[in-house]
Amino acid sequence: MAEGCCGLRGQVWLAVAPEHRVTVQGIGPRVWLENAGPWPVAQEADLPLTTPEQDVPSTVAEHPGERRTWLAATGEGMDAAEFARLLSWCELTEAEMMSGTTGLADPFDLNTTQ
Repeated sequence: MAEGCCGLRGQVWLAVAPEHRVTVQGIGPRVWLENAGPWPVAQEADLPLTTPEQDVPSTVAEHPGERRTWLAATGEGMDAAEFARLLSWCELTEAEMMSGTTGLADPFDLNTTQ
């Protein structure tokens, strides 16, 4: 995914670390993931007023408590459809969601903070 990117940033909600916000950063073909700690807790007054189709937030602080994945990629000749296709391969299947996350491998040890 990062091969054609000049820059990549965002956050992901991973099944192997559901209680932790994982940040994504990348330059060129290199990408790194970091556990950014627990998701912020939303207060009732802080609940988002936007829908997923609206603008993507630049920080979690804009939508506290909302767990979601967002990625921003820049580069020449980027293909949005290809990017979306690659991300769709990362989604859990219905069967995986029903079976829970306890059996999933966490090769990068993202479920813990250091």
